[in-house]
Amino acid sequence: ASPSRRGRGAPSAASFSVMFRPCASSGLVSMTAHSTQHPVARLVLRTRVVPGPLPTECWEFTGTKIAGGYGEMSVNGKQEYTHRVGYVAVFGAPFDGARLDHLCRNTACWRPTHVEPVTHGENIHRGYLAKGVPTHCARGHEYSEQYKNVNKLVDRQCSTCVNTAKMLRYFAREGAAP
Repeated sequence: ASPSRRGRGAPSAASFSVMFRPCASSGLVSMTAHSTQHPVARLVLRTRVVPGPLPTECWEFTGTKIAGGYGEMSVNGKQEYTHRVGYVAVFGAPFDGARLDHLCRNTACWRPTHVEPVTHGENIHRGYLAKGVPTHCARGHEYSEQYKNVNKLVDRQCSTCVNTAKMLRYFAREGAAP
C-alpha cells in the first residue's frame, strides 16, 4: 500500500539513462550512469537486492525512509517516494489520481515492476486484504456475521465490547455498580 502523494518532478522515461543489474555475490546493484546527479542513479547507489515474494528480487532503498518504511528522496527540490521515481523513470507517469501499489508488499522496494498503478480505493482494499481479515476483536471476542457491526472493510466493531461499554457508561452515569 502506497501513501497518497502525487509524484511531480520525477524523471521522465526519455531521461532514463541508467543501466542497473543485481550482483548476486554482494546483494548490491552495480550501475553505469551518465551523471550521478540523476535521481535514478542516486537510487541505485542506495539499493540492496533482497529476496521477496515475487519471482524477481526486491530493490530495497537503503536511504531515508519515512513512516511505513517508504523510501523518500529529493528530486528537483521536492520530496518524492522512491518507488514512484523508479516507476516514472521506466514507464512514465501513471494515470491521474493513481496510487502505486507494492505487489511485493515491501514498502522500501522501488523496483518498477513491483508496483502497479491503481485507484486509491483499490490500494486501500489490497492493503487491508494483505494484513488479513480479523476474526477476533482486541479483547479476544470472536467476530461472527450475526454479531458484528461492519463499516465497509476497515472498521469492525465487536458487539460484545460495544454493549459492555454502553453498560459501563450507564452505570457510571447512574452512580451504581454493575
